Amino acid sequence: MMQRSGYMQISNAPAYDPSGRKCRIAIISAGADRYAIETDELSKLLLYGRKCPVRHITHHFGVHLGDAAGAASLSYSKKGLVLEIFQGRRYIVSRNSAAALLKGYMNYSAIAEMPAPPETGIHSCSSPTFQSTITPWVAV
Repeated sequence: MMQRSGYMQISNAPAYDPSGRKCRIAIISAGADRYAIETDELSKLLLYGRKCPVRHITHHFGVHLGDAAGAASLSYSKKGLVLEIFQGRRYIVSRNSAAALLKGYMNYSAIAEMPAPPETGIHSCSSPTFQSTITPWVAV
C-alpha cells in the first residue's frame, strides 16, 4: 500500500546549478529530506521519457543544487513519474499532476512512497556444478 509522504512544488526563488547558472526547479519534499529537479529536465522527461537526475538542495546565500541523489523516470504504464533515490527509497507522482505543475495550473502535488519490492526467494547457486563438456566429435 502506498502512503502519502510529501509534496512537489515549483520554487519561486531562482536556484543555481553546480556550474553556477540560474535555473528554475521543482522542489520535492519527501519525509524529512528535500530534493530538486530542474524544470527543463522535468519537461524533457514528460515529453520524451528521458531519465533526469534528482539532486540534493543546499542553502547558502540562495538555493544551490548539489550532487545527484537519484534519478527520475516514467513508470512502465507512462502514467506516473518514479523518483528513485540512491538510499533505496522510491516515490511516485502522477504524470498529469507533474505536467499541471509545470504549466502553472497547480501549486503542489502529493507524493506517495512506493513499498520495497518483495523478496523473490530465488538464490543463485554458489557451489560449482559439474557438467560434461560438449565435443565436436561424433561416434559412428
